[in-house]
Amino acid sequence: VDIYSKRDLAIKVDVAADGSARVRQALTVHNGAEEHGNDSDTIGYLTNLSVNDWLFGLPVGATDPRLRAPSGSEKVTEHPDGFGHQVLATTGELPAGDTAELVTEYSLPAGTFTTPEGLEYRTYLNPQPLQNPINMTIDVQLPSGGCNAGPEWNVSGDSAAFTGELARTEQLWIRCPAS
Repeated sequence: VDIYSKRDLAIKVDVAADGSARVRQALTVHNGAEEHGNDSDTIGYLTNLSVNDWLFGLPVGATDPRLRAPSGSEKVTEHPDGFGHQVLATTGELPAGDTAELVTEYSLPAGTFTTPEGLEYRTYLNPQPLQNPINMTIDVQLPSGGCNAGPEWNVSGDSAAFTGELARTEQLWIRCPAS
């Protein structure tokens, strides 16, 4: 059923002048298997029920993490990923034709994006091997204008936006001079 899943990931980052940030990630998942499989099967190759383990990696230093999952999902847990990071996790079912939204939020402490030259927001895109790429948007609100960024960004005043597919490993950056 995963080959029929469509995913959109919208990330909103509010960076403060002290280099701290508040982050919100909204993952929308649609099970497009309504024309395929069998509604009465719940396991096996003929089912069109999508059973998902949803995992959200947290950056080092993240505080106050929260995950809102669709009703009927299992209890949200937080645990190590084995590579030095924490993960918020839940499991849920998505019937054919249904759409679910999962929202995770966390804060990053002062100094996270501070450099001697000012502020530097940097993120790494690291796709999963999925049949359909994830459509992704990242909106970053900065404390002031005058920032420069990699060519992937659309910078306007004190904000920057990235839109694309999460289909390749990539590093995105924005630099703002000290005020």
